[in-house]
Amino acid sequence: MSIIMGTAARNAACKAVLDLVDTPGPGRVEIYTAGGVTLLASIPLANPAFGPPAGGIANFVPVAAAIAVGTGLAAEYRVFGQAVGGTVLWIGTAGPAFTDMVITPANVVIGDSVAIVSWAHGAA
Repeated sequence: MSIIMGTAARNAACKAVLDLVDTPGPGRVEIYTAGGVTLLASIPLANPAFGPPAGGIANFVPVAAAIAVGTGLAAEYRVFGQAVGGTVLWIGTAGPAFTDMVITPANVVIGDSVAIVSWAHGAA
């Protein structure tokens, strides 16, 4: 049988992970092509990066778009916190729709303005 967490536990688990992004200051998210081959953009996150979790899910706090440093089709993102010094906290999918993080544009060219349209993090 799978472990099923109640809402309070899901919210606490979600907040614990998100606190790693915000401590001691704002983290960042990097957008990559498939397999992390090409870095497309690095976006500084707000502090806090996400709002309070509800039902085990927290939505990101909108931030300014970043200028693309690479060219390619966005496929994944990696989240970094300041305290972990370059360690990836988690990886998810990124693209124009039906992904963990929705961005625009998905087909990125150097110099484009890359923006996060929607993004949420959840604890199961």
